[in-house]
Amino acid sequence: MTVTVEETDATDEPARVPIRYTSDHRMILEPTGLWFMDDCVIRGVTKSTKTNFVGPIPTSWTQASHAQREAWFNNFRLSFAWSPSQEQNVRIRYNDVGTRRYRDVIWKVVRRPKEPDHMKGDKYEGLIKHTKSEAFQKKSKQASLNKRGGKEDAVNEPTHYAGSRSFWNRMLGVRKKKSR
Repeated sequence: MTVTVEETDATDEPARVPIRYTSDHRMILEPTGLWFMDDCVIRGVTKSTKTNFVGPIPTSWTQASHAQREAWFNNFRLSFAWSPSQEQNVRIRYNDVGTRRYRDVIWKVVRRPKEPDHMKGDKYEGLIKHTKSEAFQKKSKQASLNKRGGKEDAVNEPTHYAGSRSFWNRMLGVRKKKSR
């Protein structure tokens, strides 16, 4: 069986590796193919952390219990498959991406005045109550100061420098050619 991949001159992006599936319709993760820099995998990590809350909702990845992180990883496993030899590598990458994505999800939930669909009732109320507590506010303020070198009036250095490059190109170190 021959697989062909179309290349387009318009974007100057390298051809993507075709996504392979298991017989039970899970996407196959492999370092030379679909991997953690692909948007669908990152969305899969995010989706896995929005479900299966075991107990109160943690405000950070490190505050989540081992059982909670295992529940999230097992939920991720329902949509993706990989070689047993890649198990440790997948767990490492999942934790890296999960740490960042979970922080973003919690940040958005806390700042919205509306209860999200994935966090209903007591769990959402408990999270909001916790983030408004004096201890949490004190820790949050100290973290903000630390990012600014201990000075309230200092400006944070921007951390997003990708510009017009897609995430995929940024990971590959490719820049679009400007037409002159």
